[in-house]
Amino acid sequence: MSQRLTFQFTPAKKDYAQAVRALGLRDRRTGLTLGVMCLVTAFAVYSLLMEGSADLRFLPFLLVVPLAVVYLLLWVPARVARQAMKDHRLSSEQTWHIDDEGIRVSLPTGETRLPWGAFARIFETKSQYLLLYAANRRLVQFVPKRALAVAGQEPDFRALMCSHLKGLKEA
Repeated sequence: MSQRLTFQFTPAKKDYAQAVRALGLRDRRTGLTLGVMCLVTAFAVYSLLMEGSADLRFLPFLLVVPLAVVYLLLWVPARVARQAMKDHRLSSEQTWHIDDEGIRVSLPTGETRLPWGAFARIFETKSQYLLLYAANRRLVQFVPKRALAVAGQEPDFRALMCSHLKGLKEA
């Protein structure tokens, strides 16, 4: 039996920011970098406490982690979202047609056909589904859950995704 699903949405600035943030949090390199920075900060705090004085030479180390978190989780996603909203192709309405052969995304400027093999996996956040490309797992296609809630299509979307991609459990 052939499954088909069609829905529309217009990406918002917050959609891009949330997708970039979610992708960054899932990236092993980002996690490793933040982990190392946390260890350096813990060492700086330990050294300050052991010396018993407020030695200002450790102050830069104490600021590294909060600044990195602000940069990676707030500034970068906001910058990407601002850039995306400047590009008409990225900020215009999208119509998604999903079937057993793949995904077809229609925009006012053209159409893109993506076979299931173009994607490595899918993962879910509180507000989106993110489809990771197989060729470059740092690139994603996102589907805001609000696009599926309008017509109650989320269960059908999940079923289609589960039958073709790894990473999502059927509800």
